[in-house]
Amino acid sequence: MAIIVDPDDLDRNQVVFGTENRRLSLYPVGAVVTGFFDPERSNGETLATGVFQDPGATYQTFGVAQGDIFTLKTGDDAGHYEVVTVISETQVFLDLPDEAADWQAPNATGVYYDARAASGGSIADGVTEQAVYSYGKEEWRADSETYGNDDLIKHPFPFEPITREQFEIGGGVQHDLWDYFRDDTRERVRTGGWAVVSGTTTDQIYAGVITLGSLDSDAQVYYLQIPTGTAPVDYVLTGPVNQAINVFENGGADLRSFLTNYVRKKFRTYAQSSIEDIGVTQLESIVNRFPLTHVTDPAIDAEDAELIGNTPWTGFTNISSNTNGVTSDLGSNVGRLTSAGQNFTTDGVEAGDVLYISAGFTNDGGYFEILSVGTTTVDVDTTEHGAFSGESALTFQVNTRFIIDEVADDGTISQPTVDSATGTLSSIAGGFSGAVNAGDILRVTEPGSAYQGVYKITRVVSDNQIEVDTSDQAFPTGAVANIDYEVLEPGMFLQYKDEQITLGATGDLTFTNNGVGVEDTIDRASGSWIGDGVQEGDQIIIAGSVSNDGCYVIRSVVSASQIEIDVDQSLVTEGPVSATAEAHRLFTRDISGDLYPFHWRLFGNDSTLANQYQFV
Repeated sequence: MAIIVDPDDLDRNQVVFGTENRRLSLYPVGAVVTGFFDPERSNGETLATGVFQDPGATYQTFGVAQGDIFTLKTGDDAGHYEVVTVISETQVFLDLPDEAADWQAPNATGVYYDARAASGGSIADGVTEQAVYSYGKEEWRADSETYGNDDLIKHPFPFEPITREQFEIGGGVQHDLWDYFRDDTRERVRTGGWAVVSGTTTDQIYAGVITLGSLDSDAQVYYLQIPTGTAPVDYVLTGPVNQAINVFENGGADLRSFLTNYVRKKFRTYAQSSIEDIGVTQLESIVNRFPLTHVTDPAIDAEDAELIGNTPWTGFTNISSNTNGVTSDLGSNVGRLTSAGQNFTTDGVEAGDVLYISAGFTNDGGYFEILSVGTTTVDVDTTEHGAFSGESALTFQVNTRFIIDEVADDGTISQPTVDSATGTLSSIAGGFSGAVNAGDILRVTEPGSAYQGVYKITRVVSDNQIEVDTSDQAFPTGAVANIDYEVLEPGMFLQYKDEQITLGATGDLTFTNNGVGVEDTIDRASGSWIGDGVQEGDQIIIAGSVSNDGCYVIRSVVSASQIEIDVDQSLVTEGPVSATAEAHRLFTRDISGDLYPFHWRLFGNDSTLANQYQFV
């Protein structure tokens, strides 16, 4: 397939102009459902939300099925809808995924519609906004298909062109309140940006994003519109990007000033590109072209399963082995190893362990993460390796990282003081003596806990208690019980930390620039930095100032009312001003006498930088 650029490749089945609801819907529908005896029927009715009926239809006899697309060409609900359920011969239930409130039920009778296959249309990969605009111009000039004598010429035209890649939809008397039907339509518009206009007011802005450079067709590019605190969003299609995203809502979020695109694929270099890379400070309703290229990463040669089942990335124990392994492929990136006479369940093999086929193979050797376990079989992930070809007499072993599997609601954690570098985990179940040693890893898995993460074990106190290093991530000074945990072999572990410190009311803030080479200061009118527990090395995030919004490293807490920021950062003298402040505690390291905060820490397992790079 390819992006449609020619309006001659469009038709009124894939492009619905809803003249009553002023919505334009795009969907790559194919042929009319077999048995649907009219190209278009005109007796449709909308009932309760999502329910559509035709008193004269026989949907079950027609062969209408879940997943077909009902193309409503007239009425207040004109657009494309997926069939969720065929209720009866005369009724279907239609999917309203993102704008259910737009279903105008009940509606007038006499809706023109048909039922079509959900594939086979020309616009599966999208259509340029220029082509949609040009097709609309042709249809308004000489309407090639009318429904109930509803000529398009009677209605306002949806678009106002600015350039070939920038449009307004709706606006004023000339274009009325036209808009795209819903998100799945907007996601099919290529090589264009647009503003949605009501009268003279811009309600929304969609910026087009195109990536320039070489990307694999299966690479999933994603983006962030806010620097921190939000989940990444995938672009709809994999490979090079050509999609518009919402960057402005009147009365809502204004996200025009930040966008970063990322691509992260195994065995490829990691690339990203932001609006600064294209020389703009704010996105508008145009196409923005971002450089984004990845190439083969020569430093990556280990598959994921090896990273979780082999040194130096992780320590392991061999818990099951034999020389009679037989491989077979199960499809869907799953392979099976069978070992006659072996009892993997008795051996303690579990999902998450790693199968290593070490000898006797031509194609099926290497490391594989175990997905499920049977008595004489293990099913493994073959996504990276490729399908098993089917070989026998293979030498294999199963490696496990787990010394003690996850124990639920069993542990109690605490440490003697806030500043202590040592914490304890006490367990009802126990089992630490003999099995656990200093240097092993405690992983707190308690859902939602502030203490989730990994801790290096420093001492086995008894069969029911261990001590761990809490210098980076403190345990509570008061005991917290019912903690889920597990104990693992030493290895590499990556951990993220961003602990927000609750600040009391600060009152107005005053920012002072003290000159070159001197730490600048932030003063608060009320409350106490000391009382709030703010420390050297913490981060403070300022918002709502005139000139000092941003993130700063605290160099020292001078007094209850004053902090200094790192000398390498500078403030603009300002205030008192009613700006807001957030304080965050990250991992910190002393480098040449200065404390530096980091979101991430890596347990490197005393390995080479090259191996740590692969793990990260």
